Amino acid sequence: MQSKISIVCVYNDQVQFESMCSSALRFGLSQIEIIGLDNRESRWESAAAAYNEGVKRSSAPYILFSHQDIVFTDSIFFADFIRELDEDDTQIIGVAGAKLTKGKTNRAMLSGMYQGSKLWRHHTIASKARVETLDECLFGCHKDIFKKLHFDENACDGWHFYAVDFCLQAGLKGVPSFVIPANVLHLSGGNRDASYYLSQEKIKKKYSEVFDVFATTCGWSRTEDIDPYRPIVEDELNALIESNISYGINFYRPMEEVFSLDNTYFLPSSCFLESAKDCHYCKQDAHLSQTLKNDNYRIGYDILVAVNNFIAGKEWLLNDLLDLKADYIKSANEELATSPEYRPRREMNAKAILSSVVANANASSANHEVDKEVAFDGDVQTLNEQLEGAFHSGTKQFVTFLDSIDRYLVSNSYVAGEMTEWARLLLAESSSNLSRIFNLKRANDQIDEIADCVRSLYVKLFRYRILNCIKKVARRK
Repeated sequence: MQSKISIVCVYNDQVQFESMCSSALRFGLSQIEIIGLDNRESRWESAAAAYNEGVKRSSAPYILFSHQDIVFTDSIFFADFIRELDEDDTQIIGVAGAKLTKGKTNRAMLSGMYQGSKLWRHHTIASKARVETLDECLFGCHKDIFKKLHFDENACDGWHFYAVDFCLQAGLKGVPSFVIPANVLHLSGGNRDASYYLSQEKIKKKYSEVFDVFATTCGWSRTEDIDPYRPIVEDELNALIESNISYGINFYRPMEEVFSLDNTYFLPSSCFLESAKDCHYCKQDAHLSQTLKNDNYRIGYDILVAVNNFIAGKEWLLNDLLDLKADYIKSANEELATSPEYRPRREMNAKAILSSVVANANASSANHEVDKEVAFDGDVQTLNEQLEGAFHSGTKQFVTFLDSIDRYLVSNSYVAGEMTEWARLLLAESSSNLSRIFNLKRANDQIDEIADCVRSLYVKLFRYRILNCIKKVARRK
């Protein structure tokens, strides 16, 4: 019987590859053809080149491109993948993807897979959803699509963006991309090293006349310049500087809006502005480049940026973790409730135990303040470490620490004009706005306690299952 799906995988880790193959063949209902592309000796210089070779070797009508660290946990994904392409063979299907939000200044990530383990699912979708681009970890389509598309080995000459480019190509030819729910594990979280940003530059150049901005599961990118408000912006700029690639920065938001704690915007420090080919500012900030030529004001700007990025980073990360941790507990509860392997004894009521932990976590959720007063010591090089220490001391101490930064800036004449207003927004009027972030911190702390309980329950139930098996074997003898 002819295979229905060809799984193409380029790998450099034999153990991971064999694990992926084993899980696929176990649940693939005899419809799977594996095309392994052994790259342990660097035969292929890019994923695009390897996958184009894989397409040529494939014999099945449907092709899946898989990372080596994918693990399939049941047959449902294969059945859904086949059904989707049987119904419409002019679409691309994946397990994670992204689309731009309204205004094209952010991206929404949509995922139907588990990240790292069966208990960590993130940005979960309940049903099929359209996206602009798909993540490279697992995606596929009908082989006939390669009659009009291919993996671009020039633009994607490394190991990043080949699925993004493929989806962008497809979208321009009227071929849509979708994410579907999938009981699939992706054992790693990706790697945004310097090569990632250099690959991104090639994709930006390729599509600069077609798109203003495009979305990926790692973020969003403007094709003509750098969007300075993303959490990864300084990593990107460092990679460009080290590779002698020129760049421009477009500050399309007023600085007064960026420095407000009502938002979660990041900013690059002054050294990246100095290295830029050009910086475009909003009308009210047009003289900022001239202002930053003053050494004192440049120090003031960098201090304000460090504080802004720290607070924005905390809110961004805590929101992200809260989403992930909440889904962990939901998934764990589902496992406890439905899996016969982990079904507890009658006297071990998992729901009651969890309810008790939740109540205890809520009761102990008050933020424990540290009595020792904290103040900025003037060492800009260690400002992030000082901010971290003050943050973990509690709301009151953190606000006090920000007040000390405000006094330091004024007493040393590091701010003037509109920068004084930015400092007021960020430092002097921070108390009420910061409550949102500390509420997030408390919610994360609470959910950590609950997650610890879930993990301990699994250990107990696993032990019980093993003991039960031993007793059964003993009775048989």
